[in-house]
Amino acid sequence: MIRPGKFPDSQTTPLPAESAAADATAPASGPSLLDRLLAMANRYQRGGEVRQAAEMYWMLLEDHAGTPQAAAAHTHLLGLAEGYEAEGKQRMARAMYERLM
Repeated sequence: MIRPGKFPDSQTTPLPAESAAADATAPASGPSLLDRLLAMANRYQRGGEVRQAAEMYWMLLEDHAGTPQAAAAHTHLLGLAEGYEAEGKQRMARAMYERLM
């Protein structure tokens, strides 16, 4: 008999951190958490909320380096920097270019 709150030796429950890491990198079916965050950042950008989009792109790029989502975030940030440069916002563009290096 199994007491409440106890698991038999053959059953284990993954720790929340283990589940989150698996969800972020290897989707079982459907988009991963990183894909969802990238999609959200893209919606922010399309909606004109550039600062929120940039914040999410930076997070993806810096906290999840080496992932396809980080590469996509880099491309989006480079595009934002180029847009700032084209608008004559040289300081903002330069800061972004330097951070992207």
